[in-house]
Amino acid sequence: MENVIVNAHVVDSRNIGDLASSPIPYFDFDYRVETLDLRSIDPKFSVPQSGFGGSITLDEIRKTSDQVRYHLIIGGGGLLYKQFLRSYKILESLKSVFRGHWIAWGVGQQVYALSGEKSLIPQLSAARDGFAYQQYLSMFDLVGIRDQGFDYDWIPCASCLHPTFDKPREPRHDVVVFSHRKFKLKLGNLPCMSHDTQSLEEVIDFLGSGKTIISSSYHGAYWGTLLGRRVVAFPFSTKFLTLKHPPVIYPIQQWNYSRFKFRPFKQGFLNRIKLEYTYGNHYTCRTQNWQATAALSQSYSDILQQYRDANIHFYRRVLSLLSE
Repeated sequence: MENVIVNAHVVDSRNIGDLASSPIPYFDFDYRVETLDLRSIDPKFSVPQSGFGGSITLDEIRKTSDQVRYHLIIGGGGLLYKQFLRSYKILESLKSVFRGHWIAWGVGQQVYALSGEKSLIPQLSAARDGFAYQQYLSMFDLVGIRDQGFDYDWIPCASCLHPTFDKPREPRHDVVVFSHRKFKLKLGNLPCMSHDTQSLEEVIDFLGSGKTIISSSYHGAYWGTLLGRRVVAFPFSTKFLTLKHPPVIYPIQQWNYSRFKFRPFKQGFLNRIKLEYTYGNHYTCRTQNWQATAALSQSYSDILQQYRDANIHFYRRVLSLLSE
C-alpha cells in the first residue's frame, strides 16, 4: 500500500508567510507529498477571490483511501483560528479514511480583537491565555506549536530553516517598517514594505537593512528577531503575544477600518450611470510616540540555530512516527 503525506494549510500565494511556513519544503520524506487547502475542507467556507489552492482534494482522498494510507501534517501559519474550526471537526470525522498518523507542526493560535471600549492589548492577552487548544488538536498523534508557554512542545515556524537567513546582511537604515497588507502602518518617510510580496529573500533583505524593525506582520516580527534586529510589533491578534523571544509591543488602542470611496457620478433618475471605485480596504492605527516604544526594544543574538534545532528534532520524531 502506498503511503502519502498530506500537508494541510492555507495555500494562499498572496501571503509570503503562508508560502514560507510549511515544514514540507525544508525536509526530505520517503513518501509522496500532496497539499490540501485547509479552507476547502469546509463546504461552508466562503471562497476567496483567489480560490482554493493545493494539489489534492478531500474527494480524491476519499476515493483512493482503500489503496493509499494518507498521513496528515497540518503546518504553516496561524492555523488554530475559529474560521478553520469546522474544517478540523470535519477532518476529525474522517480519521479512519486517512488511516495514517496525524501531526500538527508549528501551528499557532490566532484570535482577533480589533475594537471595543477596552484597549487592544489587554483583550489580546486575555484571549491568548484562555485559548482552547484542545478543540483543534485532540485528534493528533504528535503536536508541536509555535506558541511559547502552553502545555505542548514548542516548535517554531519552520521558515527559520530557509537558507536566506544564512546570508549576512548589514543594516543601512536606523528604522524600517514592514506592514501586514491589511494592517497598514504609516510612519512618515521611513523605508517601508508590505508582506504581500512573493519573494522571501526580498523580504529578509529589507528587514535586514534596518537596525530596528517596526512591524504589523507576525512574520515580519518573527523574521526580524531571527536576524538579530530590534523589533517593535503593532499587534492585531494573539499570535504576536506568543513568541518565545518577544518583540516590544506598541500599546495600541485599536485598529480602525479605513475605506475610501470615490463616486465621480451620482446615480441618476433613470439609473443609467453609477460608477464607484473602492480603494485600499484596510485597517490603520495611531502611531504617536512610537519612538519611545522602540527605545525599549532589544535584540536577541544567535537564536537562529536554536529555532532550527527545534524543527530538526521534531522532524526526527515525525520520521519515527511515520515508520510505525
